[in-house]
Amino acid sequence: MPSRNGSSGGSSTSPGVPADETCAHLGKKARNALAASLAEFPFRVARLGGFNEAMATRGGVALEGINPKTMASKIVPDLYCIGEVLDIDGDTGGYNLQAAFSTAALAARHIAGGNASR
Repeated sequence: MPSRNGSSGGSSTSPGVPADETCAHLGKKARNALAASLAEFPFRVARLGGFNEAMATRGGVALEGINPKTMASKIVPDLYCIGEVLDIDGDTGGYNLQAAFSTAALAARHIAGGNASR
């Protein structure tokens, strides 16, 4: 784990995962070990920043690939993309939360309506 991600200087590999191996070459056991290691990795908040440090993620799924009325992918059937997964930016102050709630509501309505396909 890179030090910028909070590594304490210990081992940066998961048990059962060779340090010089790429994910494409990992066997099922090693992939499962890596997934478990990432899912269980503890993150500790050292402090909270103010508005000068507040940020939202940038990048994500291109909006051109999403149906804006349903949030369904135009490329992958039955895949819905919402919130921070999308390539949208907003100022701090709740705009990203509103986008997350709104896009989730669109996707949920479409899925609940039995319209899982594009």
